[in-house]
Amino acid sequence: MIDPWEFIMIGAIIIALLVWGPQKIPELAKAVGEAKHELETASRGEYDKSDSPEIPKQQRFTEHREILEK
Repeated sequence: MIDPWEFIMIGAIIIALLVWGPQKIPELAKAVGEAKHELETASRGEYDKSDSPEIPKQQRFTEHREILEK
């Protein structure tokens, strides 16, 4: 016998596929996973802006040199 929660989960998956399509689901899952990881890291107090994947390493080093030169 299928539990009511299983019906809800199956329905949610079907609705997500209809709304966003099969190509967008992995991107959304990755974004949710990265957000969860950042939230856990920040809540432990280990968050550092330089660890952010959006900032290329070369740009980080350039910013540090500019700060040191001032």
